[in-house]
Amino acid sequence: MVTDKHDMALNAGVEDEGVDVGALMKATAVMVFLVAAAVTTVFEWKNLEVQVAEVAATQESGYPALREYKDEVAGKLGHYAVIDAAKGTYRIPIERAMDLVIQDRAGDAPYSSELRLSPHP
Repeated sequence: MVTDKHDMALNAGVEDEGVDVGALMKATAVMVFLVAAAVTTVFEWKNLEVQVAEVAATQESGYPALREYKDEVAGKLGHYAVIDAAKGTYRIPIERAMDLVIQDRAGDAPYSSELRLSPHP
């Protein structure tokens, strides 16, 4: 009984408001979740826009180093050049080299994936 009198003394003059605290806490939790979901959605959407812009910028400008490398390789594969004149080493276009290999193989033997190189005098 002491507890009841003590509780009554603490709550003297306080009227019960009839508010369900559990429902209020659930509503607050739902609101916090919805706000967090909205903020996350906005950040992810903006991140996606940034990624799309980066891809577009990369496609417009390209990769300069890669473009230079491809141009260099295409130049080597498609043009004649002197590598070492003293040793008799020259570069010929790849198409011409393939034609020479085919001509060489046409008279000798059936086609093979192996290439015989004759020593240079």
